[in-house]
Amino acid sequence: MKKGFTLTEVLITLGIIGVVAAMTIPSLINTYKTHVLKTQFKHSVSNLAQAIQFAKINSQIDNFGKYCISFNESNGGYYNTNECINALVNSYSKKDLKTDKIYRNDIKTYNNKATVYYIDSMSLPVLYQARMSDGTYLGWHIYNGMYMLSVDTNGSKGPNRLGHDIFTFQINPENDVLASYRIPLTQEMTEEQSKTYCDKESGSYNTYECEYALNNSCSLTSTAVGNGFDCSYYALKDICPYTGKAGYFECLPK
Repeated sequence: MKKGFTLTEVLITLGIIGVVAAMTIPSLINTYKTHVLKTQFKHSVSNLAQAIQFAKINSQIDNFGKYCISFNESNGGYYNTNECINALVNSYSKKDLKTDKIYRNDIKTYNNKATVYYIDSMSLPVLYQARMSDGTYLGWHIYNGMYMLSVDTNGSKGPNRLGHDIFTFQINPENDVLASYRIPLTQEMTEEQSKTYCDKESGSYNTYECEYALNNSCSLTSTAVGNGFDCSYYALKDICPYTGKAGYFECLPK
């Protein structure tokens, strides 16, 4: 009767286990990372949505979003800016954040092909941030008819990429709910648009149109520095931006 395994049998078994582990562990790690990013996104969206409603109630403003983007050039432009920002941040964090501001210059685009420094062409940092009590970073701008909010869902941790752990939203001025930064373009930039706005040699280069207005999609191929600002639209709907199928975080580019 055979009472045990030979050394050869043990080594073969260990080799098989090693091969199986090498094949499955990377997939398990990626699945775990996807789950974490998705959970953090949902947590941040929930907190922001609640903060908007609390800010509206606490400030006793019927239409918070519209009030915040009220513009009067003779009265200092967006004259309700400070009131609106303080109302939201206080509702979100419950603490004074004046000494906890962070500027970020290490943000990458959705497909990791460029570094992002500004929102659109406004020379405003993507995340003029404050560290929230739940560990996330929150940024805000009231500009160009929008109350824009940017959130880094996991603070200083990576990957620090648009559409992965960094998302840009706006407060919908019609119903005071958290909404995507904008509705994405439905098609890639045309050859004529590229020639008109992106030809640096001819002097027709237009930063806003070339890098942001016509290139803000969640694109796998775009090298524009605005690639990723539209990702909140797909993430809120949980739709993969380049297949149209369910599962936004499951199709994130590596």
